[in-house]
Amino acid sequence: MNIRPLTSRIGAIARVSGRILSLWVPGVLLLAGCTTTTTTEPGSLASAEALFPSVAVRLEQDTLGRTVRTIGEEIGGGLVSVYGLNERPVPAMNFQGDSYEVMVGRLAEATNSIYVDRDYYYLIYPPGYDLLLGHDLSDTLPARYQGMIATLALGRDTSLYNAFAMLSDSLGITVIADNAVAEAITGEITLDNAPLHAVIEALLQSALVPPQDVVVEATDEYILLSARGNEHPEPLLMNAAELTDAQRATLNRRIDLTLPQPNSNANGEVISFYVEATTLGQVLGSLASQIGVTVHANEIIRDLPVNYSIMHDVRVETALDLIIRQWLVPSFGYTLEENGIHFRVR
Repeated sequence: MNIRPLTSRIGAIARVSGRILSLWVPGVLLLAGCTTTTTTEPGSLASAEALFPSVAVRLEQDTLGRTVRTIGEEIGGGLVSVYGLNERPVPAMNFQGDSYEVMVGRLAEATNSIYVDRDYYYLIYPPGYDLLLGHDLSDTLPARYQGMIATLALGRDTSLYNAFAMLSDSLGITVIADNAVAEAITGEITLDNAPLHAVIEALLQSALVPPQDVVVEATDEYILLSARGNEHPEPLLMNAAELTDAQRATLNRRIDLTLPQPNSNANGEVISFYVEATTLGQVLGSLASQIGVTVHANEIIRDLPVNYSIMHDVRVETALDLIIRQWLVPSFGYTLEENGIHFRVR
């Protein structure tokens, strides 16, 4: 099991097959992956005793992934396994009044792994992966995010774009990643009452994203996680000097945006996860209906990938910028003209 450098993918567009599958099954969502989140004032986080209760549980012989899931369902607390460990076998265990850390230690020992206390969760990872501990966003996020906490459960093999979309939807914010980061896959995760910075750290660690390979850009409007080296020339708006006052007002209008389509259909059925990216060409209609402006794209770029993403209360210009900044080639921009928005090759 190796950590794949994200920077190795810069300069190549991610493959897109065009097949989309999205499912939400009542009563089974926790098994497939879900987030439930709340916001609160700073300082109201739970104590260590509340986060990590003493353990009274009998665990059946199973895999590490399913054992972490069982712990989340029956005990709670915070426990994160990294991608690649989920199928390692765990023998039956019986805990009666033991500490949470003792339980985690036995799980790590049984799977030839290491564990570390990350304050809001315990991380189980293989020897040689200490570099994952370098993730620290505690001083990176602006003040508006400091009071946000989350309770989250994610099943193994969850793509980060799905995790970030669910987090954005639940908290009413915008967390998004470029294609290199977004396609990383998590292990099993259960978090309870964790601050937003710790949730994002846990997701990156579980998906084996090395801290030196990811850049986190955080503003009051969005949080963007990009592979180091994925840089786009600014501004992405290619005809800013030619805009009328009305066009500038269009770009400054604030919207909520879900791609590839709004998160519920006409029957009220919620679409939770997507198996893979769709394409720019396939989302032009949905994008236009949500922005309120016709959207066009050069034929040559219609196959560029667009991952599942949810943006809340962003300017139209910000939303367009974030779509382009997900791509791994710095060759694209857009214009706003009389007949609508045009995605273009620069």
